[in-house]
This record gives sequence, structure tokens and C-alpha cells, in this order.
Amino acid sequence: MLKQTQLNDTEACIHLGITKELLYAYVRYAPKKHLKHNRKLISIVEDGKNLFEKDELDKFDDYLKEPWSEKGDKRPDIPKYIQDYLRAEIRGKCPITDKGFPLENAHIEDYHISRNHHHHNIIRIAKDEHTKADAGIISKDVLKDSKEKLIEEVRQKMMSKHMDTKIVTFLPNINIVDIKGRSEEIEKIHNSLKKYNRVTIVNGIGGIGKTSLVQLYSQLYHDSYDYFIWVGFPNVTKDDDAKDIFMSEFVNNFLIQDFLGISSVKGTPLKNQFELVLKKLKQLKGKKLLVLDNVPNVFSQFHTQFLNSKDWDIIGTSRSIIEDFAYIDIDVL
Repeated sequence: MLKQTQLNDTEACIHLGITKELLYAYVRYAPKKHLKHNRKLISIVEDGKNLFEKDELDKFDDYLKEPWSEKGDKRPDIPKYIQDYLRAEIRGKCPITDKGFPLENAHIEDYHISRNHHHHNIIRIAKDEHTKADAGIISKDVLKDSKEKLIEEVRQKMMSKHMDTKIVTFLPNINIVDIKGRSEEIEKIHNSLKKYNRVTIVNGIGGIGKTSLVQLYSQLYHDSYDYFIWVGFPNVTKDDDAKDIFMSEFVNNFLIQDFLGISSVKGTPLKNQFELVLKKLKQLKGKKLLVLDNVPNVFSQFHTQFLNSKDWDIIGTSRSIIEDFAYIDIDVL
């Protein structure tokens, strides 16, 4: 039995809000060796397992927040294992623009002020957004909020290992107090999933709280399922692009890839990769809740591929009514 102050590696990652890869990198490497520091994260090995003292985790985290260079000295390089973590954290897309290449590392608190490369003081964003942040066009609050969401996603991923429900992607974090007065709609979603072929679309104009409502439902009911999957979609302006966009959001989702143990392969048709992802998801034994946020109308061409087994419940949010599905029309939150 673990002492109350001892955490296993998964619990340590949840406590710090990082991945196991970064946790063990800190065990192996001294991050400030350029300062001739030998400080590494201390772990205790018992019965072949690595354990971590909570106090040691906090002290090491505080150490990382201290200056990484003396005033006036050249800024040291960000260690490769931290850069690898930053790349994995964003899943290949800028968390502000949701676009890919080119991406750069940006310090949330300017390095010349903080003088630290703490992993939570750096966010990987699009090059243009980095330029805007340096110019003050994008506020530090935007960078902080984006980073906090990424950290929460990492924590939710690690927490899923302690839960009966496996969180394949992430479980949206929402304060139930902030979304009062939606109990009737929550009940409608719950009843609709049971009654109407296990697909329900939450419908309404933009900005009225569709996503928040579904986030709340996910918080309240995710533990009724064996697996929880959340996939968000960008606005689709061309019908010709809709099918590829729908498939690519599954194929290129880093968290889905990681959970299923697969990766996208260059040169392989998108349709084939999507079918592989779907096949792997179907093979997961148990009941699955799939949330499709801002789902495009083209979903009607795919839904039977999900529902040819009896263990899916699917909730979508959409600004338009998608034919053939039950939908719930909501008013302004």
C-alpha cells in the first residue's frame, strides 16, 4: 500500500499536469546542467515500480520555475524532451488557430522576465500568433487560457487510467454552477439517446451554449459508458471538402491515435485510414459515448458506419438541422 504522500507515476503526472514521457525525462536528466546543476527529479523504486513523494514533486516543480540562467547570460536552449512534450501536447495544431505548420514555441511569461523554461510557461503556437503575442496584439490571458486547456486535457487523459470509463480523447472541464437552468435540456438529451436510434443533434444558432450544454451532459453521464470520445470540427464552407474534413478529424486526432496505438501514414488514402480508426473504435468492448461538436451535415453519410453495432450513443452539436436524426432545439443560455 502506498503511503499517503507517495504517488505512482500516473498519479504524479496528474498532480503535475504532464505526460509520463516528461516525468521520466526529469528523472533521467538534469534540466539545468548548463548552470552545472545536477538536480533531477527523485523517484523511489519499490517492488519494481517508481513512486514519487508529493513533496518532492512540488519542490522540483518550484525549482523549474526558478531562473534557468543568470541575468545578462545567453538564454539556454529548451531541452529536447520538453520540446517533444510541447509538440505532443498540442497534437500538431496551434491551440489558438487550430491550424498546423509553421509552429513555434512561445513563452507565456517573457523569458527575460521569468528566465525559466518551465514546461507550463511555454506554449507551441502558430508562427503568426507568436508574432502577434510578441507585439501585444494577442494578450497573455489568451496564451494562459489556451495553455490551461491543454494541461487539463493531459490531466484528463491520465485520469482516465484511474477510471472505469476510458477517456479516449479528453473530458471537457466545465463548472456546473456556470451553466444553470439546463436540467430540462439535459433530460431531453438523455431520453432522446434512448429513444431515437442513439443519435441526437443539439441544434441552434452560434453562441447560444450548444457546446457548453453537451460538455455538461458529458460531465454528468460519462461514467455510464465504458469509453468517451470527443471530436470537434471546424466550420465547413465547401460541401466538397466536408467528407475529407470529417474523416481527417478522426484520423489526425493525436489522442485517438495514441489510445488506439496507430498513426497516420503518408501516402495511404484518407478513406482507408478513417476506416481503420473506425474499425479499431468498434473493436473496443463496451458502450461508447461519442460527441461530435459542430458536426457537419455530411455526418448523415457516415452515421450508419458507427451504428451498425449496438454500443454507440452519439451527440452532435450543429447550427443546422441534419435530416434523419432526432434533434433538440435550444434557446440562448
